[in-house]
Amino acid sequence: MSALSQKLLSVRGLLEAVGEALRRRDRETYWLAFCGMLVLYLLPLALSRFLPFSDLPGHLGVVGALVHRGRGEGAIDSFFWVRPRFGPNSLEFYFTWALGRIFDVVTAAKLFAMVCVAALPVSVAFLLHVFRRNRWLVFLVFPLSYPRIMWYGFMGSALGVSLMLASVAAAHLAASRASLAHSALLAALLVLVGMSHPFFLAATLPLVAVVLILGLATARRRGWASLAAPAALIPTVVAFWGWFSAVFFPGHPAGSGHGAASGRPALAGFLADLLERRPPWSVYLRWLKEWSIGAYRGPMEGRVLWCMVLLFAGCLAVGLVHLSLRLLVSVGLLGRGSGGEQGAAGPVESATRAPRRVLAPLRWSGGESVVPVAVFLCVALAYVLLPGVLRRPVYWWAVSQRLVTPLLILALLLIPGRVPGRFAALVMLPAIMASAYYGAYLSRDFRYHWNGVEMRGLEPSLVRIPRGKRVLGLYDDRERHYAHFQLHFGASYYVALRGGFAVPFPAAPGYRKLAWVYPRRMPPSPPWGKLRMFSYRRHGRHFDYFLVKRHSDGRTRWRRRFPQACVEHLGDRGLWTLLRRRRRPGC
Repeated sequence: MSALSQKLLSVRGLLEAVGEALRRRDRETYWLAFCGMLVLYLLPLALSRFLPFSDLPGHLGVVGALVHRGRGEGAIDSFFWVRPRFGPNSLEFYFTWALGRIFDVVTAAKLFAMVCVAALPVSVAFLLHVFRRNRWLVFLVFPLSYPRIMWYGFMGSALGVSLMLASVAAAHLAASRASLAHSALLAALLVLVGMSHPFFLAATLPLVAVVLILGLATARRRGWASLAAPAALIPTVVAFWGWFSAVFFPGHPAGSGHGAASGRPALAGFLADLLERRPPWSVYLRWLKEWSIGAYRGPMEGRVLWCMVLLFAGCLAVGLVHLSLRLLVSVGLLGRGSGGEQGAAGPVESATRAPRRVLAPLRWSGGESVVPVAVFLCVALAYVLLPGVLRRPVYWWAVSQRLVTPLLILALLLIPGRVPGRFAALVMLPAIMASAYYGAYLSRDFRYHWNGVEMRGLEPSLVRIPRGKRVLGLYDDRERHYAHFQLHFGASYYVALRGGFAVPFPAAPGYRKLAWVYPRRMPPSPPWGKLRMFSYRRHGRHFDYFLVKRHSDGRTRWRRRFPQACVEHLGDRGLWTLLRRRRRPGC
């Protein structure tokens, strides 16, 4: 035997020994890897004071107005129209409002972000367990814990994805096992879905209905307890019917700006937008990559995503081959044709057993096979039918794109339960390494680039602004590191931490009746706080302070935008410049 053959045999023996050890300790190894990866993905948030999510500062401004209201700090009532309410999009505000009274609002938002990040792998693990899929497949989705919708600051949508997946799993348990406890779990999850975001409530209810119908049709046990599963939808429908009926039927202020203008009811305008605003098919394919984990410029995230896609494709191919071989063996095209039990049976008995043998590999087994396929097809159909933007009855940006993350995750359920097999830990090792690399990269970026460079000096600048002032945030929006600019609402940190008024502030036309906090008067300001569109003559006299975010390349020319006689330069902290308007005639 040659030296090369001996080395190959030794390597093979080593791999077999490692694989056998992992198989014996599969459960302990899995939980150790899962908890370690979960901690790694929470570490970027724990190491950060501020988070690089675009709309998040605007949301914190809303909660900051609630927290500082009634404290005599900043006369919040003179700046904002405030009316807390129960309904969609309220879960994030309730959470940060409650904890914002214990900690500060920024810390409360960080804790809510931790809940959003941790909820996705936990809900996927629950989903895989319920549908009897290999638990190691969860390591394919850890990078999706920071989806594109989270980077845009849609925190309610990010949590809605996890709650939607958990609701599908709970619905299958409630239907197949006829358990009152699982029905109560489903009812609670559906209410939380509704409080997280209205889009995911509208998407989850049809999915849950499909799961319940298929689950009850294939359930082994039926009785009075099985009626509790459909009844779990009642609390959610009752709680949120008022909101949806007000939005999708005529007469609601949020929809009057769009549906009434064309003479069509809000619901008719919504259905018309579904047909009129759909992009080309190629755009939907591009969104699958851009709206998965597309947060940074450069090829890094693409490599991580391709690693996961190749592993998924390999597992799916192996599963389909395994299923095909079982089917061929069951009909006698593969394996021994004579001898044994098959050869001893007579022709009549063999013909009777043949249909059952053919259907054995495809048995639905309480819905663990047909339900995932049906749910995946429903989400895929909704993804390609919905447009990217809806303008009626209310303006919704990034509609179909929000389904990218649940669509990719539900595709895991298409892999048969035995794949990747006994040595799943070794098969998933590339996914574990890629996920760990991405989590470590996020920790380094959040800690050293975002908080160490971009946001350094923000909080000392905010402390120098007295409470109850009007602040205009101005930004050099040339972005080279992230896929899009992250600080359009950066000045809202002043409202969150100090109490007062800051622009830009999330206040879309027509949302007054839907918003918790809405400005009583929105002064003229440059779109999205862009410094290059700022004019002191048009915008400057409406504000007391100006908070300018410079670019890290040192080429931001902010002085030419301000007349020196009208502003006082209070200093630079990091990349942040603070200016105060002088009380002079003509200023």
